[in-house]
Amino acid sequence: MTHSAGLHRVRGLVPGTHGILDYDRTVAALAAARPDSRRHRGSGYHAVTYGWLVAEIAARVTGKPFVDVVEEEIAEPLGIGDFWYRVPAGERHRLAPLFPRINPMGLSWGMSASVLSRIGPTRGLAEAGMPDGFDDLVRDPAVHDAVMPGWNGVFTARSLARMYGAIAAEGVLDGRRFLEPETIAEMNTVRRRGHDYVLGVPMAWRLGYHQPVFASSERPRGALGHYGVGGSGAFADLDSGLSLAFITNRLGAGAIPLGDLRLARLGAHARDLARKA
Repeated sequence: MTHSAGLHRVRGLVPGTHGILDYDRTVAALAAARPDSRRHRGSGYHAVTYGWLVAEIAARVTGKPFVDVVEEEIAEPLGIGDFWYRVPAGERHRLAPLFPRINPMGLSWGMSASVLSRIGPTRGLAEAGMPDGFDDLVRDPAVHDAVMPGWNGVFTARSLARMYGAIAAEGVLDGRRFLEPETIAEMNTVRRRGHDYVLGVPMAWRLGYHQPVFASSERPRGALGHYGVGGSGAFADLDSGLSLAFITNRLGAGAIPLGDLRLARLGAHARDLARKA
């Protein structure tokens, strides 16, 4: 859960563009993969594979499919309707199309991934986040039949904010306790700090979470969350009791689809408003 399994490589993990849509096949491939030796020295962001690793652990511990665990442990207790890893057929008309294309600088995805995987500073990102045919796969309706928790979750901003709200409010939401204080403390404890060999920057990983980025000089220490491709993300600020989620179907505002600072700016504004309330 701290991106230290050494199993970050999704590129070439299973053959074929649609190979990673097969949950069992992908999980078996991860189980058979040789871990990266750098895991002993630091973390390596498991951009896509993280979802399968956590989902399979949850399924084996509970004896239930991952989507059932999410529904019974998170969505249903919190009263969240729009919270899926396999989108019901009757809800798919609501899915927002992604734009522009995910291709870096408009170049061929395959060529870009191949080149980046050969360059030292970007090799990790290509291995962890650029599987073959990913630019077409993200727009294929078949992805919503699959369980791929590392990248095909579908939520509204309100549903994500409510989930993080249960964390920010010390585990109690609408008068009902969902998490014990000890659990939240464990969630927010930094487990792995230092240079991340995939991202190429220093990281302080909690149990799956990182510290949110805020567009301000002040960096709250009691905040945890996660950002994703395009700039979407959410966080819980334990100091103020604030949770915030931002969802966008625009894959970045620049030449690359890694996102921008919209959520960072929103986070800073929201914290200022919370203080004044």
